[in-house]
Amino acid sequence: PFNSKLVIGNASPDSVNEWLISLLDEHSLDEGISDGINDGVYNKGKADQFYFINFNQLVGGAGNDTFTFSGDGHLTGSIDGGSGANTINATGSNRSHTFSFSDTPGQGIFIQNINNVNANSAQGNTLLGANHRNQWRITGVGGGTLNEQIQFQGFDSLVGGSGYDQFVLSGLGRVCHIEGGGSSVGSNDTVQLEGLDRALSIGLRTSGADIQLENIDYVNATPSGGHILVGAEQNNTWFIDTENGGTLNNQLSFSGFTLLRGNRADDTFI
Repeated sequence: PFNSKLVIGNASPDSVNEWLISLLDEHSLDEGISDGINDGVYNKGKADQFYFINFNQLVGGAGNDTFTFSGDGHLTGSIDGGSGANTINATGSNRSHTFSFSDTPGQGIFIQNINNVNANSAQGNTLLGANHRNQWRITGVGGGTLNEQIQFQGFDSLVGGSGYDQFVLSGLGRVCHIEGGGSSVGSNDTVQLEGLDRALSIGLRTSGADIQLENIDYVNATPSGGHILVGAEQNNTWFIDTENGGTLNNQLSFSGFTLLRGNRADDTFI
């Protein structure tokens, strides 16, 4: 695949710069130029406006940069916000996007130096953490903060990096899918349910649960929350060795669950 980088080098620190990633109506498919992938316009309507076509790596300048995905517009490479307060806005996108703070190839659009990431909640978007220790605080439906620095909103799926990831859900916190990252357990990735406004069902790769977990080592809840832990769609073995706690299939340690629910196959509770 090609790599073509566009860098803004002369923006002042107090400038506000708008990147629109979109099919260019001015250079549409009828002309065989723009297909909306790696295409767009910088500072549309301003004196320094220019179009870009087939640039898959965008780098902001010293000012505040907003990268907006519109319609079917898509990027196959990376976004570096540069200095300043920088935002990715995909709330008007018709596509599902994967944004990643990890530069591992094949994991979506690599982003760095970004302060806010907002996606269209109707499109099934995924956010991946960097390959180091991460703390995710999920305080709204598909939204919250990452490492107390990055605001995110509109994501169905959150995926950790190769290091330790802690996912803390509180208040109105909801997300469809949480994955610890990597391909196996053992990194002590943790999901913590605390102070939620209602009881949730937590499932392991099973349909019907409020939140699906994958590659998670610990899930901890507050007993008064009334949360439900649902086994995977397979034979499950539950070892209950403490009040409201134990292990599931010798992989997941759980605590604070007053209700355990088996699945369609055989479940053994010990």
